[in-house]
Amino acid sequence: MRLYVLSAICVIAVGCTAESSREGVAGSAMSGNHPPVIHEATVVPTPLVLDAPISVQIHADDQNRDALTFHYQWMVNGRPLDGQIASTLPVNFLKQGATVSVEIVPDDGKERGALYRTVAATVANTPPIISLLSVRPQPAKPGDKLEAFVEAVDPDHDSFSLSFRWWRNGTVAKEGDEAFLDTADFSRKDVVSVEVTSRDRAGAGKLRKSEPFALGNSPPTIMSTPLAAVGRERYEYVVKAVDPEGGRIHYRLEISPPGMTIEAETGHIAWQVAPELTGTHKVRVVAEDIEGGTAFQEFDVTLPNPIPSKSEGA
Repeated sequence: MRLYVLSAICVIAVGCTAESSREGVAGSAMSGNHPPVIHEATVVPTPLVLDAPISVQIHADDQNRDALTFHYQWMVNGRPLDGQIASTLPVNFLKQGATVSVEIVPDDGKERGALYRTVAATVANTPPIISLLSVRPQPAKPGDKLEAFVEAVDPDHDSFSLSFRWWRNGTVAKEGDEAFLDTADFSRKDVVSVEVTSRDRAGAGKLRKSEPFALGNSPPTIMSTPLAAVGRERYEYVVKAVDPEGGRIHYRLEISPPGMTIEAETGHIAWQVAPELTGTHKVRVVAEDIEGGTAFQEFDVTLPNPIPSKSEGA
């Protein structure tokens, strides 16, 4: 004797109505063949909630060790559902308080066994379901305000709430009903994640956890203000930038007039102005930290008009 322990998601289902199933119970009465027998079948999950299609676990055997298939007819509140003869039942046919059962007929390919009807299961309260969880912005850096974005639904249309638990390097950094986390005192490479739990009037749903991620580099900030040109012969300005992680900063000119230079380590800009130059000249200076984070500053240098000589004014 072979014992079949089958869930509805892994058997080969052959569709039929409950009426046609009963007609085929007697089978073909082939000589020496024993019809298959269902000993027990149970609607699952237990408790019956609406977070996935409903299925059935079947315990059956066939004395001839033939492979079995099964014919289904799903029932809701004691009535057959038209067309629902597959191995699973979509949850859109159900709501809280409904009763669900299924009629099953085993088939060994030669004849069918007796019809088996499961005990009716009652649809219980389904906690809210979190379908999506993400943290923004990503990539993020220390000082950013992180926000958890959640998509959730309650299959029973109950009102529900969300609670958040933020983690920093394996330690709880914050918990409560706020979806935000301020990382002002965090450091580069800190690993952050968030757990979200949904809850309706009857209980909590399944916890959902985001993928952990490391905070990136914070770029430098330029603190100094460009100086206006005070003469025509020479222009000087020292750019000062600060790196939040305390790293070294290098400076470079990305846009500059001919002859202008900058010291990479100090940010000192010097420009020996050619006598023939006049007008306004654009400058763009870049400050870069050792991790590749950059800040830039753009400004214009306007040269004073040349003073005419006495001979020119005579």
